Amino acid sequence: MNRLKSRIPDDFFKGIIILKNKIATDSYHLKIQSRDFSKLPYATGQTVEFILNDPYSDVQKEVRRYPFWDYESVHHMADFVIITLLHDSENEWIQNVREGDAVFFRRSSEIIIINYTGDHYFLIGNVKALPYLYEINRVLPVSKRIMSLVYAEKQENIFPDLDHSFPLQSFIENPLQAERIIESVITTFSDKTRNTIIYLFGDSEINALLADYFNNPAFHIQLVYLKISKVNC
Repeated sequence: MNRLKSRIPDDFFKGIIILKNKIATDSYHLKIQSRDFSKLPYATGQTVEFILNDPYSDVQKEVRRYPFWDYESVHHMADFVIITLLHDSENEWIQNVREGDAVFFRRSSEIIIINYTGDHYFLIGNVKALPYLYEINRVLPVSKRIMSLVYAEKQENIFPDLDHSFPLQSFIENPLQAERIIESVITTFSDKTRNTIIYLFGDSEINALLADYFNNPAFHIQLVYLKISKVNC
């Protein structure tokens, strides 16, 4: 047994699933408890890498990266959302795991920097971006003016935040078309804002079009943060 455990790198950690709940058509909420979370330099926008197969015996490890949806440091509990739109190992994994099962994870170098220096914030992305966008929306001071747009093909794909609220505005269209999303952005986001910071999460084509649209001196954009999610919802 010791020989098998030695195959796991030192930077792998272990947690226990204490809650699994389906929260949308293709989305599952996992609450995981692990004292090893205290070994990670947690900050808003932090991600971790989950190992979906057996780290004790599988040489080729299936790794997926998920952002923290929330973290409670006293009891070492973290919330994650697993969104499965493809029939791959990720979908099979979330279907099979149960409350009480062990999960393995490791730190990720990817982190979204939260910039508090803006007066206005535009939060834009697809369903896979919701854990990021909800967490950013929660941590920004109430003095900040926040405008948002989450685009999806079906309303059932959009899940609420942990307090069961829907604080972000949504745009639903099936199939999603980049031009229609741009039109919605034009009507939603004012060009009269000042000192604005934008977080763009989602499809690379849509992100590029939006970045180009906001590259207009009228918006007085301070910074744009980009994060690509390969699959739309």
